[in-house]
Amino acid sequence: MFTFEEVSMSSLILHKVGNKQLGDGYQASKDLIELDDELHSLLCDYFLNHFKSEDIYHFIHHAGIAMNDVYQYCKSIFDNPDTFKEVSVHLLQHLYEKSDHPKIKSGELYIAYLDNVLVEDELVNAIGIFKSETRDTYLTFPFENEKVGIASNEGVPTRKLDKGAVIFNAYEEDGYRVIATDMNGTESRFWKEAFLGIDNVPDNTFHTKTYLNICKDFVKKVYSKEEDKKEQVDFLNKSIEYFENNDSFDLKDFSEQVIEKEEYTEQFSSFKEKYEEQKGIATQEDFIISKSTLDKMKKKFKNLIKLDTKVEIKVHPNPEEPDANQKYMERGYDDKKGMYYYKIYFNREE
Repeated sequence: MFTFEEVSMSSLILHKVGNKQLGDGYQASKDLIELDDELHSLLCDYFLNHFKSEDIYHFIHHAGIAMNDVYQYCKSIFDNPDTFKEVSVHLLQHLYEKSDHPKIKSGELYIAYLDNVLVEDELVNAIGIFKSETRDTYLTFPFENEKVGIASNEGVPTRKLDKGAVIFNAYEEDGYRVIATDMNGTESRFWKEAFLGIDNVPDNTFHTKTYLNICKDFVKKVYSKEEDKKEQVDFLNKSIEYFENNDSFDLKDFSEQVIEKEEYTEQFSSFKEKYEEQKGIATQEDFIISKSTLDKMKKKFKNLIKLDTKVEIKVHPNPEEPDANQKYMERGYDDKKGMYYYKIYFNREE
């Protein structure tokens, strides 16, 4: 959806922000940072190379988008770039007000105005909001009086960005389009919800990811209560196969091909409704499948049956013979040994 290949940073300001609960305070800078070519290149890489997820967000608020503070601050800058410095201080103050948990770290807050960001084949402006918290010790080797010395300094590592968001000047009425990252996953709720006030845009990526998560959780919380591990793995494999073999998702078709058993179809529908209610989201019953999202989500699906005897059975789906696992694997119980067993049929070892 977006690329930063032609991006340029026309304005940058740096503030210091602390933890409000600890009474750290904040320091607002009066002047913009002067950027030479080397610093511009370094900071663009530092700020923008960490957005790997395809998740796209937009600003939300239960009382209407106009009540979202960060949305309004960004709108002010987009409408009048001359307010950049003034509004950046409002963003600093807003972040400080939300930094009221003892685990939130102090750090530097960078506000950047970005030009020439490509969004859906259109060049737009964007606002970057970035925060650095991590400190590293690095060595320097001064040369003086024909002697190489050694000294240590503390600084911010540019190999990773602690927190960041880029707000694209597109879809203003729908809360813009936003990407966000947070290296500390436990604080994502603070950064994305409390400070930014963003939520996923319900696009094809979102629906693909949501339905795959529903399948994974359904097996874990409902399906596994009655079926053995082989049946659970079969269900997950069939779910993946459906997403791989179809360009679009249709809930009725998915239920007929994957879930099959009528009692599980009803349970899946009920589980999906509860999942949506708990997450505060709404899914569509048909959408275009995002193949790139599928590739990433597949890694989270376990097709491994682990036994307490330290034996592991890896069950792969067979597109040419969908019922292979049913035909060539049998599960039973041995009364003499008092143990369960799997019987596996094959022609040769590979």
